[in-house]
Amino acid sequence: MLRQAIERLRTDLLPLDSRREVYKDERFETVSDYPNASTTRYRDIFPPGAEGDEEWRKLCEEKGQDPSLDHFFDSYAPIFFAEGATQNPPSPLTELIAVYVLAGKPLEPLLNVLHPNLAELDQERLDQAVDELWHKAGQLATLVRGGIIRRGPSTGELSLKEQNTASFITSQLRQGVSEAEIVDLLRERGYSQLEITRLKNLNIESPPR
Repeated sequence: MLRQAIERLRTDLLPLDSRREVYKDERFETVSDYPNASTTRYRDIFPPGAEGDEEWRKLCEEKGQDPSLDHFFDSYAPIFFAEGATQNPPSPLTELIAVYVLAGKPLEPLLNVLHPNLAELDQERLDQAVDELWHKAGQLATLVRGGIIRRGPSTGELSLKEQNTASFITSQLRQGVSEAEIVDLLRERGYSQLEITRLKNLNIESPPR
């Protein structure tokens, strides 16, 4: 499923080359511009009757085609259409920028390409937005994986070394090794009494295999 999401974003990249955005009145006004587009022209797009016949004849004459045909391929049919005005850059650009940041890529090259005036960049607000993105992404992933998000102090995090030491203490105690022996061993390895007590109280077991 994650690979499918990545492929979807890869596909969404394709139309961005033809997108144009203007930031006005705190909205992104967006148009799609395909100057090299081609299409097949059909007589049926015009009304039936003499008036439609005349419009079709004029189009065929302009394109050097036979009006007796009911369709022809037009190799030059530029398309230009509006896509609305939104508060954020329209999809998929917002999602792609977020993925770029979460992938740990440097922001400066992206800013050099996408920001219209770096002299007006609010660096403090940008840094804050990046921190908020990581925070919200972490909360989302926690909920998806069945974790709990609550107010107040968290249970904190453990380094690999701390996790291994805490599970070692739990294992030794369950095997009947005295706490004094465990403390002596860990103090020889540079642990303070405070660290040992904290890790023991976590009661962490080795991860299941």
